Amino acid sequence: MNRKDQVVKKSIKPNNFLPLTIDTYLDHHKDREINWLDLPDHVLGFVTNKFINIIDFIRFGVVCRSWRSIYIQNMHRHFPHTNHQLPLLMLPPTEHDQHHTSACQTRNVYSLSEKKILPNFQLRVPLSKFCRGSSHGWLITLDENLTDVHLLNPFLLVDNEIQLPPLTSLPHEEGDIYNECFLPKVVLSANPASNPNYAAMAIYGQFNTLAFLKSGDKTWKSLDNKHMVMEDVIYFKDHFYSVSYVGSVFSCDVNHPHPKIEIVAPCPSNHKGKNYLVDFFGDLLQIRRVMMDPSEDYTARFEVFKLDLCTRKWSQLESLGDQALFVGDNYSVSLSSSDFPVCIYFTDDNIEQFCAEEEFGGNDIGVFDLKDKTIEPHYPTKSKFMLPAPIWIEPTLQPCHN
Repeated sequence: MNRKDQVVKKSIKPNNFLPLTIDTYLDHHKDREINWLDLPDHVLGFVTNKFINIIDFIRFGVVCRSWRSIYIQNMHRHFPHTNHQLPLLMLPPTEHDQHHTSACQTRNVYSLSEKKILPNFQLRVPLSKFCRGSSHGWLITLDENLTDVHLLNPFLLVDNEIQLPPLTSLPHEEGDIYNECFLPKVVLSANPASNPNYAAMAIYGQFNTLAFLKSGDKTWKSLDNKHMVMEDVIYFKDHFYSVSYVGSVFSCDVNHPHPKIEIVAPCPSNHKGKNYLVDFFGDLLQIRRVMMDPSEDYTARFEVFKLDLCTRKWSQLESLGDQALFVGDNYSVSLSSSDFPVCIYFTDDNIEQFCAEEEFGGNDIGVFDLKDKTIEPHYPTKSKFMLPAPIWIEPTLQPCHN
């Protein structure tokens, strides 16, 4: 193609004859060989508008320098930091890989939308890091000494690790802190890459007590939850909300001069199971994971309840509408479902079993259809032992500093 046949330069205004959509552009040039690298900027913008999966947007940005500039211009408009993205499933190294030092520095990821492990897209997360949560694209990790806590974002090239106060700053009995089960989960109020004034809430200790910190704090601050045994925490309507093992829900405003835990609502039913909280686009949901049998560690079904914050009463849902839920060790999230089924996607977060059994665990993962009450696998595996257990992680974009 010679220069005369190329697309008009972006200095010419659209109303001079420049096509307004990608379809009209292709139709206008259907008899010509099109050089995609020479597409005008506004047409490339239409292309990026079609992306649903953030991974496609990242791939777009590495094609060439001009497409990279479009990526930088549009990254915040298309994928704002306040929105949750379709999580990827971060997998443990295979048994074969665990014998190779280089492979133990990275993890593979499985894409629900593409239904495969993404080729040439490993996350740099060493096997020596114990993951204790996934929140806003950041992993909460414990070092091998089981006391040093970090935030790690494997999607960012710079400023991707933040050291948090050590667990020794928490109240603990001698010897308890050097236990893999001492810190089951930590969640963040916001993405530290875009909001430096984030806060973190941890579930820790023998009775799953709560503790929090704000960015820049040197120690964790423990909260008295009277041995309520918390199971999950999210950040909802400017407060941290937590749920106990019996299903009672509590809130805490960490910005208050004297933060304390306050009851929000009692449990929705007498059924027992593992409980999660989800921000369902402004509504608070409690997701109850019911096991097959107390002696068996496999999920039988899920129950979903929505809280009326005015009456403090729960109503059971039989449908998720067009939303999909993601629960496990991650910050529990809901997403509009367009290119994957509306279901509850879950991973194995039974940390007590991982610590107790050396040849079993990590494989209670799947997809639960709330309407049909059926469970199917989302990641194909026949392994009875998957450690570290797979965990959902939301992809994030590198912040731009112009």
